Amino acid sequence: MDPLAEYIPMNLRWAHSPAGSSAPVLLETINPQMGKHCDFGSVAPTSNASEKPLPGMREGASIFNLATQVFPNNNCHRLRPGNYRLEILVAAQNAKPELFHVDLDWNGTFEELEGRMRTNSIGIKITRGKLGEIARVNPQATISAAT
Repeated sequence: MDPLAEYIPMNLRWAHSPAGSSAPVLLETINPQMGKHCDFGSVAPTSNASEKPLPGMREGASIFNLATQVFPNNNCHRLRPGNYRLEILVAAQNAKPELFHVDLDWNGTFEELEGRMRTNSIGIKITRGKLGEIARVNPQATISAAT
């Protein structure tokens, strides 16, 4: 897979936090017995007025929107249908950083039912990486795409 040149490495949003500048980038504490989740992404139907198609997309295809802390003007958080690998670095003050590869297979078809979406439209596989494999210096969510 080749790195996407236009992608800007950035943080994912904490689950249930608002988009925009008021959302926390770092959490001071996370209870080790409870944990905390990050949102990964979302898909909306093409009928959603805010989901403008990206250049080169087929008619009726939906976009996979990464749940990034900010939404860059170049729309690099919006993924066309395709196969992607994201590198996600998980770090904490009291733990060693861990690298994870998230392989995303997105066919661009929006399904109303979540179960059908997971079965028919999207595939996600998560594997543990090694820190020496990081593709970029700042890999919070580095993306590569199959060519």
